[in-house]
Amino acid sequence: MRSLNWDDLKIVYRVALSGSIAKAAEGLEINYSTVLRHINRLEKTLACKLFIRHQRGYQLTDTGKDFLAEMPAIESKLSQLQAKLAHNNGCLSGTLNITVLPEYSSFLHPVLVRSQQHYPKLNVVVNVCDDLVALESGDAH
Repeated sequence: MRSLNWDDLKIVYRVALSGSIAKAAEGLEINYSTVLRHINRLEKTLACKLFIRHQRGYQLTDTGKDFLAEMPAIESKLSQLQAKLAHNNGCLSGTLNITVLPEYSSFLHPVLVRSQQHYPKLNVVVNVCDDLVALESGDAH
């Protein structure tokens, strides 16, 4: 089985909720044919039919009903993850190793002071020397 595409899940879920490709496309502000492609790709990936196509719209199969029942929990978890990641955005942490030539260390100091104010969880280790340091060694970033 191929990997699931999150956009397919999201778009097909909107069709399942509305029962109509046109309503889902309008609500998502995408083209009708794009919605059809997402439905077809998800059904192909899952190797099952989620909808019975009628003139009156799209009716869920039993598998589609299972999909509809599970999607609110999945959507909720994704929203929680998105909020968590957005909250952590900009919260750099860990150790940053910097090696600088003595002539440039005075230019670096104000930058490091500002970075510590913005990223208090970031530990900066500065090595001031004339030696060449290979980045591959991990001794400098």
